Amino acid sequence: MVKFGRHLEFYQPRGQDEHIPYVVPYNDIKARCIPTYREWSSAEDSAALSTVTVSPADLFASEWRKCLRAATAEFDAAGRRFWSAVFDGIDANEGIDPDQVRGALPDSALRNYLSICPVEEAQRLYSSLKEVHATALINSEALRKLVKKYDKDVAIRARKNPEDSCRDVPLLSSMLLPEVYAANLTAGLPTIEAAHALVGDRLGLDEDDLDVDYDSEEDDAGRHAEAAARAAARRTLLSAQPESAAAVAAATAAASV
Repeated sequence: MVKFGRHLEFYQPRGQDEHIPYVVPYNDIKARCIPTYREWSSAEDSAALSTVTVSPADLFASEWRKCLRAATAEFDAAGRRFWSAVFDGIDANEGIDPDQVRGALPDSALRNYLSICPVEEAQRLYSSLKEVHATALINSEALRKLVKKYDKDVAIRARKNPEDSCRDVPLLSSMLLPEVYAANLTAGLPTIEAAHALVGDRLGLDEDDLDVDYDSEEDDAGRHAEAAARAAARRTLLSAQPESAAAVAAATAAASV
């Protein structure tokens, strides 16, 4: 099974209109901000570490949060571009009643747009949404795995050796993971998935797997179970033809719990 860092090296998002999506520099952050346990436990013997004025935990958290902000900004900008194209299209079309545009919910707006846009545009939207989803999932997973790697290599090993000078190293999972899980980068994925399913239905395409591969059996099994639940939720939403975007988000998000 391919390691996540290697997988990320080969992930090359194409972007739209010459825009190259931001991808978390996983390998760079891991190399710069996660010292080996030996470096931590023998810090008093290291001339390099003795010159550091910021604690490694603070350095890691600072760099990690920069990545989270950049990845979230990328996801938000992609979402704005997508929904702007949808609303601009239905607003400019004389065949659509302005009352259908005024205050339109996301699913209603997208259904109206798909009813008037050419097949080529629907195909472009489908590919664009797939890439937005893939990039967001890659970035959120990179952020999670960086924290997991830090805690494994530093905090957990320090706590197992209480006599070491670094025994008070904090566990960053409880501090940083809530930030990535609450960010729109992660919380907004069900909306992208529902939109992608609607566009795929317009094109007559079969259910497409939006998940990615991971480097551990535990993560892989959990993610595939989550993906299966979300796929079932999307099929239910499509067959029911929901009127409310809130129903789309609620039903798909419930499948992830």
